[in-house]
Amino acid sequence: MDLNEVITEETILFDLQVSLKREALEALIQRLDDTGRIDDYDAFLENVLEREKIESTDMGIGVAIPHGKSAAVQQTSVVIGRLAEPIRWKEEQEEGEKPIYAIFLLAVPDSDENG
Repeated sequence: MDLNEVITEETILFDLQVSLKREALEALIQRLDDTGRIDDYDAFLENVLEREKIESTDMGIGVAIPHGKSAAVQQTSVVIGRLAEPIRWKEEQEEGEKPIYAIFLLAVPDSDENG
């Protein structure tokens, strides 16, 4: 797998204007859809939201790494979003956790044996 195909200029968003976690996920997944890296926006969004319910992907250092493995994913990809203003990721922040300012969304095809 070539890292230059996983992350491209098309999959990097600067100064993302969102105020909620869901809005951020929707924007990043829309970029996957716009670039043909997924073929079912709704299915992949649901997949990522379900994964997020299992355990938050907030790393506690101002970065979140949401991810999903789905048949909707056509190409293994990482979408990077740098937020214009930090947002709260968890409903209840733990002591010392910072608001999110960067998101790395990983998208892996369901058929990927390495994921």
